Amino acid sequence: MRSIYIAMEERRNSAMFLQKEPAIQEERKTLPKLSSGLRNAAGAKLRKRRAGGVLRPLFFTALFTSVMAFSAFAGQKTKVACIGDSLTRGYLLTDAQSYPAQLQTLLGDPYEVRNFGHTSSYVIDDGPIEYRNTEDYSAAIQYDADILIFMFGSNDVGAYNFTPLYFENQYRELIDSFRKTKKNPKIYLIIAPDSRDLHFGLIQQTVQPVMSLGQQLSATVINPYYLFFGHSEDYLSDGLHLTEGAYGKLAKLVYQAMTGTATYVAAPAETLSEAAQAENNRLFQEATQYQAAERAAKAEALQKLREQYPNYETTGLWISHGVHI
Repeated sequence: MRSIYIAMEERRNSAMFLQKEPAIQEERKTLPKLSSGLRNAAGAKLRKRRAGGVLRPLFFTALFTSVMAFSAFAGQKTKVACIGDSLTRGYLLTDAQSYPAQLQTLLGDPYEVRNFGHTSSYVIDDGPIEYRNTEDYSAAIQYDADILIFMFGSNDVGAYNFTPLYFENQYRELIDSFRKTKKNPKIYLIIAPDSRDLHFGLIQQTVQPVMSLGQQLSATVINPYYLFFGHSEDYLSDGLHLTEGAYGKLAKLVYQAMTGTATYVAAPAETLSEAAQAENNRLFQEATQYQAAERAAKAEALQKLREQYPNYETTGLWISHGVHI
């Protein structure tokens, strides 16, 4: 298209030159009658006029085309997809308050950060809302990002049939579905923050699976555990979802991971106040009792599941002829 445009411009400029040629020839006749100095000045004026009629437009046409091509290339942004559950979406917050939006601010114009979090979604295929069955998943696949940032687990650990192996295998399937493109995207895995409710401490069961996936996929693992440990002010009233300020802390940690070279990035531990430590101990005791009672109540259902799907931890529950549905 560019070559056609330049050819048309050359033809137009050539026509302009032919129209001016009689006037130029008439002006040429006066040159022998002039002195050497005036002849040179007149010749320079004539050359300048020719340049203005033919050469200069061609020069600026080529320059404009080159600048536009460079601008188009320079305008390409690195696409970042943030994928997860409500902790990625930003539960009860505006889009601008979520961690993906705050990460966009930190990364600046060279990057385009999109939020593909889906509230209440699970990695495991027995969850009420499996992420791979959501519109956000389809949109994230279509986005074809250069960088993928995953954060799951806060819903999965509450499932009655959760096991670390089941979670790891299902998580791997999800991530692999994004790696089928030719881009070979860079992958970051965030270990979900622990909750401060009756599931306190459960998220630690996802740490080893995520670390294992990081090693398998050459991904960078980000552990924000100590960002929020002992900081009840970083949580909404439900004790699970984060505040805008907490998302700012998370976005900064992710930014540091993206601009560094480490394969494991963790928030540093800090010394807790006596009050914070006492609160953590209280939460832990209550959560331990609650979780023990919950396991006992679900034991019969879990036994039936294992009898019906003895290999569910490695194959998942919804398999048809070896194809995930």
